[in-house]
Amino acid sequence: MHTSARSFFAQIVAGVFIFAPLAVAQDKPAPPAAPKPVETPGVQPAAAPGKPITKPSGLVIEDIAVGTGAEVKRGNWFVVHHICMNKSSGDEFQNTYRSGKAEGLALREGKNGVVKGWVEGIPGMKVGGKRRLTVPAALAYGDQEFKEGAKVVIPANSDLIYEIELVDILIVEDIQVGTGLECKPGGAVVANYKGTFKSDGRELDSSEKHGGPMAFSLNRVIRGWTEGLPGMKIGGKRKLTIPYAFAYGDAGRPPRIPGKSDLVFEIELVNVLEIVDEKVGEGAEVPVPTPGAPAPTVKVNYRGTLKEGGREFDSSYKRNEPISFALDGVINGWQWGIPGMKVGGKRKLIIPWQMAYGERGSPPDIGPKADLVFEVELLEVK
Repeated sequence: MHTSARSFFAQIVAGVFIFAPLAVAQDKPAPPAAPKPVETPGVQPAAAPGKPITKPSGLVIEDIAVGTGAEVKRGNWFVVHHICMNKSSGDEFQNTYRSGKAEGLALREGKNGVVKGWVEGIPGMKVGGKRRLTVPAALAYGDQEFKEGAKVVIPANSDLIYEIELVDILIVEDIQVGTGLECKPGGAVVANYKGTFKSDGRELDSSEKHGGPMAFSLNRVIRGWTEGLPGMKIGGKRKLTIPYAFAYGDAGRPPRIPGKSDLVFEIELVNVLEIVDEKVGEGAEVPVPTPGAPAPTVKVNYRGTLKEGGREFDSSYKRNEPISFALDGVINGWQWGIPGMKVGGKRKLIIPWQMAYGERGSPPDIGPKADLVFEVELLEVK
């Protein structure tokens, strides 16, 4: 290859656009984190007589008010106001009405998820509805206790009562189902899009304004995109109606995006970064870079070829010279394709040109709009 090994690692900088990472949208804490006690009761939903239903698990469900909007299902991302109380003492531990900030959560257990009682008791609610859940300890926090400093705020084996108001949900609508490769959770994609404000249909942004399809990592966009795109296939078109909690939050991005702005995006999936693990390593793992923090440094061997024709344009194996670099100093296909690898692993990256050397290429070895294939062996991570 005529291009030097160092010049190969020159960073391609994409244009700045609306999908800059936003911590409030991506790193929102969710139950079962220890809730904070409140000193005085907050504003609560008006209760009305209902007909409680007791499930075999011991969960009691009572509708206070039935909503008329979209229905929430397991796995959905949703926005709620809620109050949490200890059933035996009546002590209130958490009240989002008090703070005035509804929470955006996922209706599932595990990361970004909720307690089992919510997973069982919330499906079927409609936006605008209010529901009371009486949750046995086994479906809440079990034998764990939670402390605020030295004070126990939720004793072990506590049955809890939740009063929940369903404010909104992330709505995913497939306009056209694609037939190509599928977008995976945490993946990287190339897409056309148009974003508008839900309130008045005014255009917010579009890929057309930036000259065509845009490349981005699902780890670096608003939560509505992170959770709404997986499952799409190349050639597909999808509409995302995104509550503000999964977009730019209470604060917004003034002056362009006011606080609490619900957004609508129409998206066409053009391509994806294809990742194939040929050998899974057993050593240290490359973390996903954290915005504002130093990027991880890795040492690798690699071989690069053109996707079309298979011609080799570079190889550290041939030079017998592994190379070390920080992940924020290489093409996007590497930045987004290396995290998750473990030392000793081998991975193939099939990189769309928008994540590589772009429209110009890297003459003379890499032509314009060239899709690339890299075989990467991870030797070390720092």
